[in-house]
Amino acid sequence: MPRPARSHPRLVVSLLPLLLLAASATGSAAPAPAPAKVAPPVIGTVDLLTLLVFHPAMATYDPFNRAFLKTPAALPTEPPRRQEVNKARIKELEEKLQGLDTRMNELRAQFDAETREAQAAFDAKLPGLATGAAHLETHRHNIRMNSLSVRFTSQMRALQIQASQLQEAINKELGASLPSRYTSPEETQQRFAAIFAEVQRLTQQVAANRGVAAVLDSGLSRLAFPPESNRPPDLSSAFEYGEVLAQKPPAGLENDPPAITGFYDLQKSRAEGWYRHRATILHPFQPMLQQSFVVTGGIDLTAEVMKAILDQYKIEARIQGIILEAIHAAN
Repeated sequence: MPRPARSHPRLVVSLLPLLLLAASATGSAAPAPAPAKVAPPVIGTVDLLTLLVFHPAMATYDPFNRAFLKTPAALPTEPPRRQEVNKARIKELEEKLQGLDTRMNELRAQFDAETREAQAAFDAKLPGLATGAAHLETHRHNIRMNSLSVRFTSQMRALQIQASQLQEAINKELGASLPSRYTSPEETQQRFAAIFAEVQRLTQQVAANRGVAAVLDSGLSRLAFPPESNRPPDLSSAFEYGEVLAQKPPAGLENDPPAITGFYDLQKSRAEGWYRHRATILHPFQPMLQQSFVVTGGIDLTAEVMKAILDQYKIEARIQGIILEAIHAAN
């Protein structure tokens, strides 16, 4: 099975600071000119996990069986549970995967701290330098930042390969007993990869419309797949999100506003539950998602991209509002 974490382009990019210094030929008595001010690039952020978990194609994903329904037929109301599998083997693999997750989170924190420290030292040193020395120091700084980035990327890639192999082994153990109406582990990863690619494309589209130069993922910094995310979610239905999108108010309630309000309150509660358990729901796809560089700040485009996705699938406006309210209420 191909490793999905390496087969798709990154949604996010990390930016290394570039300083443009103005230099001009002046007489010996004239003071060196101040560096030219350059407008910083506009940076946007999205909560990637939110966009993925609320993508309409996730309506047929069963987090208990970690697979999609092969056809979007009538959704069962009771979550079908996995048949007996090799629990000891799965536990062993999951413990190894958890160790890799911890190490990747440590690497991210270390990289973030080192780049911030290097940038702070550079910012403090630069103002006191003459033009020539400033050029030299800028060159050294860029080399340093690139070195940190290359080291971080290579270490993360090695861990991601191991994590992908472990997740593949887990999926095979789980998929061996799935009924035929579910996608195989390979099909599940392929279907999620298609969802991921569409989120990337629409994020780029929204960013371009807003004049945003780069988009960074802010979601994993707050979530980071805690150990408990590998447990079954506490959901009343395996297709909680599918029920949010598929169910309409029962016939005959048109003239009963309180009943209509109650119906949509229930839908909102379902959406909020699905959102709260997004780490558990998306846990099997960690290798594909662990490439994100985590930052804070920037222009948050999550709601705009989420609406663009829902618009593309012609989701009813009131249901869109419920989903966006669920995201807002949980943050």
